[in-house]
Amino acid sequence: MLLKVDIESKKMGSKELLKDLSLVFEDGEKVAIIGRNGVGKTTLFNVLAANDAHFEGNISEGRGLQIVATRQE
Repeated sequence: MLLKVDIESKKMGSKELLKDLSLVFEDGEKVAIIGRNGVGKTTLFNVLAANDAHFEGNISEGRGLQIVATRQE
């Protein structure tokens, strides 16, 4: 297991962007996150990159994992 994500709830104001989200990323997998504008993709990446800690849940990183993100321009 490289990364295990369990997000019970992530809100922005009164809008709930992520709820009951559970993901597991294994070594060698290729993963794509796709969706319409405003559904929480950037919010998810901010949580994964530790740029946003205001959520209910847990993120477990495998040994030696580094998450790197660049800002959208």
